[in-house]
Amino acid sequence: MHAGHATDYLHILVVKVVRACNLRCKYCYYINDDTRDYGSSMTVETVTALYERYRDYLSALGRQGAIVWHGGEPLMLGRRRFGAFMELQSETGLAPFIHNKLQTNALLIDDAWIDFLRRHDIGIGVSIDTDRSAHDANRVTPTGEGTYDQTVEALGRLRRAGVSTGVLSVADGVSDGRLAISSLRALGVSSADILLPMTNNARQRNPETAIDLEGLPEFLVDAFRAWVKGDDPSMRVRLFSSMILQAFGRRTTFLGTGGADMSSLAVIETDGTLCMDTEYSQLERFGIAEGYNTGLNVNDTDFSFTRAEKLIKRFVAKVGGDRLPTDCQNCEVARLCGGGHPGSRYDDADHSHDHRSAHCKALYRLGRETLSYLNDPHPYL
Repeated sequence: MHAGHATDYLHILVVKVVRACNLRCKYCYYINDDTRDYGSSMTVETVTALYERYRDYLSALGRQGAIVWHGGEPLMLGRRRFGAFMELQSETGLAPFIHNKLQTNALLIDDAWIDFLRRHDIGIGVSIDTDRSAHDANRVTPTGEGTYDQTVEALGRLRRAGVSTGVLSVADGVSDGRLAISSLRALGVSSADILLPMTNNARQRNPETAIDLEGLPEFLVDAFRAWVKGDDPSMRVRLFSSMILQAFGRRTTFLGTGGADMSSLAVIETDGTLCMDTEYSQLERFGIAEGYNTGLNVNDTDFSFTRAEKLIKRFVAKVGGDRLPTDCQNCEVARLCGGGHPGSRYDDADHSHDHRSAHCKALYRLGRETLSYLNDPHPYL
């Protein structure tokens, strides 16, 4: 069995195991006032169908994949039920073909959960925003209280237990980029994802759905400068490292810089529906366009991941997810930013993805700063 190219088959499934959360993050694309079927969770029948079909797919290819347990908050499933889902991987024969990962807000993390994660060899990512102020402004409980201290405490518990943990943060464009990096480094993590807030051109043109991106370019540039200062390799920031690698013509696996093939990933909703990357959920949530739901479901008798892969590849080619938008062809930073996430390029003015990303200004500024650093790193150190 070999790992294969990260971009030539469905090697990542993001499994939405529960449609519930103990937080009400203000930027969340999934848990909000219009969440359909809130409180539902994946049934054992759906999990079994998913496992058996993914086993057949990976076995035929002789390759490995990853299941990323997601929500909502996946730990709300409970250890007993989650444990049954883990045991089912061996019973269905899927276990030799996959790695398990989990994305959590960590509020439920205790010693029992840590033991569970270690016993089942589940990699863990913790969602925490870039600093206390940003986190407590956005990642709040249902009653509006901030959760930074609880999240930091959980990260400390994981670190003391020797559990390797990455973090995921959303850039709000309001915080100080330098403080963001120093705060993340202080957590002692080796890897951090700084994601751009989900949006697209159609959403940004509507005053009722647009989000404030004005401060995002300065935030990213300041954060990049702080990250490279001192040439400290202790914490990888995937957005920045992907841009550097792409500057040298290297392929990356980061959709935010257009570096990954969108057809290498699928989302499995709680009811078994197979969907595109979550960036496309914004199109359907705001009634802008279709594109998230593929119409396939792992419970269907004729479902196969081979068929799903072909359908996703056709969609990616149709929306131009495998190429730069026309306006980006001659841009000096295009190879670094990759045109941004394909979902962020959509504009309902012509129902097309052939546009600059809604994050273009921020990505352009960051790309220019990255090229400046690569041309002469000494002023940055």
